[in-house]
Amino acid sequence: MAKNCILEKSVLRQRQIENGLLELMQKDSYEDISIASLCRYLDLPYRTFFRYFEDKKDLLDSMLNHIFQDFAAMGAVNESDFIRQFTFWYENRKVLDALCKSNLQYKLYDYCLAYMNSTEAEQLLTAEMKELNALNEVCLFTASVFASMVIAWHADGFKKTPKQVAHIYYYMVTTPLFRPM
Repeated sequence: MAKNCILEKSVLRQRQIENGLLELMQKDSYEDISIASLCRYLDLPYRTFFRYFEDKKDLLDSMLNHIFQDFAAMGAVNESDFIRQFTFWYENRKVLDALCKSNLQYKLYDYCLAYMNSTEAEQLLTAEMKELNALNEVCLFTASVFASMVIAWHADGFKKTPKQVAHIYYYMVTTPLFRPM
């Protein structure tokens, strides 16, 4: 687990290493990046890396946790919130580029689900869903739909605006999509 930094200097160094990984992932696959190559890229002593992180996976998880903390802080209960969330991913498309380049898109699913605010989701449940005790399923559904839409939107080259994608997402999670048979 990444070191929990308190001193500003340590926080900045940790973010520098995280940003270095993200920059290298723009060029190379995550698998092809070694701790040694990251340290050379950052002109960082090898042992310094281990003051902040246990290994490369720990570094990736720390980077994604910091990104998702910013994302989750936005909350989402209405269409305007979803516009802000899709705008966030548009503005952080380098993260999406890096994950997709390394075939790590599934990380977006994992982190969307991990950072989903179940308290907000529970407030939005219909009486029927509450009666079915379906909060976990609703969270899984909405997080996976959101992550799928972000990945598809990225793959499509962001042809739609954040507002357009947010509108589609909002419609999908608030409106029955199919007519009863």
